[in-house]
Amino acid sequence: MPRFNSCNILRQDEKSSDLWRFGLSGKNPKKLGHVEGDPSETLPKHHFVKGWDTLWSQTINIGWLPMEQVFLRVVRIPRCETPEEMRSMVEFQLEKLSPIPVGQCVWSVEPVPDKTKVPDQMQSVVLIVAALSLVEACLSNLEKRGFEVDRLETPFVHQLLSASGEKDGVWFFPYVSGDHVCCLMAWWEHRALQNISSICLGEESQWEEEIGREVVRLRWAGEVEGWGGNDDPDLHLVADTQDQHVWEPLLEKLGDKSINVVPLLDRNELASKSVERLAQDDSFANLVPDEQLVQYRQRLTDRLWMRGLGAVIVCYMLLVAVYFGWLQWLEMEKKNFTAQADVLEVNFKESQELDARISVQTQQIGLRYAALDGWLAISETIPEGVVLNSFRFSKGEEFDFTGTVALDSVEKVTDFNQAISEYEFGGKRLFTSVDSPTITQAGSRDGNTMSWKFSARLSEEDGE
Repeated sequence: MPRFNSCNILRQDEKSSDLWRFGLSGKNPKKLGHVEGDPSETLPKHHFVKGWDTLWSQTINIGWLPMEQVFLRVVRIPRCETPEEMRSMVEFQLEKLSPIPVGQCVWSVEPVPDKTKVPDQMQSVVLIVAALSLVEACLSNLEKRGFEVDRLETPFVHQLLSASGEKDGVWFFPYVSGDHVCCLMAWWEHRALQNISSICLGEESQWEEEIGREVVRLRWAGEVEGWGGNDDPDLHLVADTQDQHVWEPLLEKLGDKSINVVPLLDRNELASKSVERLAQDDSFANLVPDEQLVQYRQRLTDRLWMRGLGAVIVCYMLLVAVYFGWLQWLEMEKKNFTAQADVLEVNFKESQELDARISVQTQQIGLRYAALDGWLAISETIPEGVVLNSFRFSKGEEFDFTGTVALDSVEKVTDFNQAISEYEFGGKRLFTSVDSPTITQAGSRDGNTMSWKFSARLSEEDGE
């Protein structure tokens, strides 16, 4: 049996249902909850419906099949090492042991704890047989409530193996099946379970006689089968308080010995015992058909795939939504940046126009000041006797000077040219270069007057 971390047990009939939840720490089960209600009520499926958590936390779901729907029989087989070997041993005898045709039944085996002081080569197992139709009906009812079982078992087996066996003799387990009162008898001899027999009783006045005959039949069967059969066996009664008052006086009439009374486990105790035996690897019986277990596993696999695919699709849709949202945000940012760029472009063009106007204005002002500076230089450096006829300022940097001078004062033109070239304004020379003067007689009427001209270029800073 695989290790598990939690276990759920569901018991239901036509009137009521119980759902127990257990957790497992080591091999010690701990009860986590109990839900009692009507079979038509919805169960808390999050406790037992398996999902992705089964990858790291194994959950076992157990369904209970009523005792009256199964057939129990003790089989003595050679001692086996594994449950598979045990099943193979019983399978060879199944057609002889089963009261139901093999093709129409579901069967399993439960090993009986070995309580003999000196173990022999044989061991006892309890053969559990149920009609396939009853098992399918039970599984269908459980599935309607969303409960897919890993194990289907008869809880009475846990009651039988936990309550009896400490002492040899006949152990009586009275129970009610429909409208009838029944009694299951387990015969232990040499600390080994030898036989199980169940009878359906008639009128209460006949119970003593019917049970007495069954005890005698079991004793004879023991003698025939070779496991003995004590003529005066000890009698043990396993029943609740109410049944004890009815059955204890009845059994006392079958022999001279006192009756050993053992309390019957209630449903809660039986559920705990079931999980405890399962956790300790003492219980192997499972009446769920193999093909049904395969179908349940396939459903779980499909459910996990669908959930995984759904999760992937949801994640993909979220990513797509985030992607388109991000694109929308970028588009809005782009529009904002475009609008800001348009505004900045308009402002930039306006600033360029303004800068151009300022540059023109600055240049014009600079030219005016340059012309004034040139005029100042002429007025301060022109010698007496030298006449300036014209003054032309062109290209923002070049001065053209023309004039006349007396023939006997020609050298003053040279001095004027030299003074212009050396003229300083603001601590630096005003002109970067000054051409040598050209002196001619052209235009002179009397021959005593000479015409002169030369050009001078302002420095770059003064021309700006």
